[in-house]
Amino acid sequence: MNASSDPATTGSSFEMYAIAAVVLGGISMSGGKGKCLGILFGSLSYTVIDKIIIALKMNSLINDAVKGIILIVVILIQVAGPQIKQRMEIAKSRKREG
Repeated sequence: MNASSDPATTGSSFEMYAIAAVVLGGISMSGGKGKCLGILFGSLSYTVIDKIIIALKMNSLINDAVKGIILIVVILIQVAGPQIKQRMEIAKSRKREG
């Protein structure tokens, strides 16, 4: 048996998984603090998503697409969440005044 490994491509695309696990764990992409437990939760949830897609016997390309969509949704929530919260606080303060 003959086996080889290319150091240039070994582990390629794992960067996306690492970043996605951190983002799912609650670390903001714009900087901020987080907890290791959150990152652990993010990586476990990403792994569970992967196992569910594999168990459903979906195409591996769909697997990456679903993971990418989840990552985009989480980032959008992180970006839009504070803005929505701020708008709600402004609306509450207007109700109190008026």
